[in-house]
Amino acid sequence: LQSSQSYFHSQMYLQRQLGNGGRKFGNHSVKNCREVTPTKPASTYMPLQFENSLGKLQIGSVTAPRKIIDMDLVESVENNSKHVEKKSKQILMEIEEACNILLQMEDVYKPGAPKVEVDLGTLQEKILTTLLAAGKLGAFMSIRKGKRTVLRLLPLMFNPGPIIHKLLEELIPITKKDQDQLLLSFLPSIRNYLATVSLDTLVELTEEYDTLFLLSNKFTVSVVANMVERAGQLVYTPNETEIEMKKWSAFLIRLVESTIYLTETERPVVSVDRSVLLLQCKLISEEVGKEKIQAFMRAFSKSSPTTTINVTAKPDLKPQQDRLQ
Repeated sequence: LQSSQSYFHSQMYLQRQLGNGGRKFGNHSVKNCREVTPTKPASTYMPLQFENSLGKLQIGSVTAPRKIIDMDLVESVENNSKHVEKKSKQILMEIEEACNILLQMEDVYKPGAPKVEVDLGTLQEKILTTLLAAGKLGAFMSIRKGKRTVLRLLPLMFNPGPIIHKLLEELIPITKKDQDQLLLSFLPSIRNYLATVSLDTLVELTEEYDTLFLLSNKFTVSVVANMVERAGQLVYTPNETEIEMKKWSAFLIRLVESTIYLTETERPVVSVDRSVLLLQCKLISEEVGKEKIQAFMRAFSKSSPTTTINVTAKPDLKPQQDRLQ
């Protein structure tokens, strides 16, 4: 057995070995009690700074990973988006206004509708002012509701010619936005308008046309077929000058030359009479080879693709002369 004295000495030895700085065991109090893990001192958040970094990144950190972009860039993007949104709303409001005018005009012509005092001249003047403004017809035609509104307005207009002429001036950009092929419904109105124009007007319309695109789209190739048919009625009349004939021949040459770049061209909705095409092919027979002219004839005439067309044959002028009388 150990004595109490030896036990006391052993306890004191253990305390010295532990080096607890005054800690006592058992039921005794503990002096200078401190945590083993020191507390983390409070620090103020300082985000990491990036100067002249790619992408205009200014501030980023682990605790705040969201990227803050250059304020000037943000403001320019926001201003641009607001401008586009404002412009879109303006176009939609103008389409709604045109729809209201359309309904008023339809009520006038509708047999069972109640009679309302409406000044058709004033209403149509508003329509012309809106659609003939710079860029407005193209904006209308890029939206399905606007396109259908214009389509329903044309038969009700006293003179739809200015609207159709504007459409033909912007033919290619308007056609590129036509995803639902609704423009094919405009062909009767376009055909009626082209039947009244001069060769000078046709030359003016076709000077800037992309002939490759014209031949690759159903709507545009149908419009060109109507133009070619109308030109066939005018090229040999005394009213047309030699300058206009040369300009129209230049367009025909561009059209014929474009056929070699396309493996297959679209067929027009209404083909051109063979005699009309032969008359115009005579104008360019010296500048363009026979094979290209035959490809042009097959693309626009009513003949089947397997039919051999004699370009050098004398065309039948009787139907053409009857049409001109």
